[in-house]
Amino acid sequence: QPEGSSDRCLDCKLKKTCAYSAVRIYQDRAKNGYFNWPISVVTDIEDFDVLTEKLRTGPYGRCVYDCDNDVCDNQVVNLQYKDGATASFTMAAFTKRICQR
Repeated sequence: QPEGSSDRCLDCKLKKTCAYSAVRIYQDRAKNGYFNWPISVVTDIEDFDVLTEKLRTGPYGRCVYDCDNDVCDNQVVNLQYKDGATASFTMAAFTKRICQR
């Protein structure tokens, strides 16, 4: 957990620069009226105040460095097919747009 961070993103002084900031990932999009994925995972109610309360009390507002989430943020998979062909797949979490690979 970075020095100076908080247990919850909404209270963290690093929330504007942290790559995992719930404020940036969820609240900033909701401020612009966007409530689809990934916000829809946090709440199915399209309301900024409801989202904020969910982030304040629920698992999606916890500091990623201080929780039990073990989802990888980068992955490379190499495949070899029966006919000898090979393929590789690279996934990186930090792209400019969500779900871009």
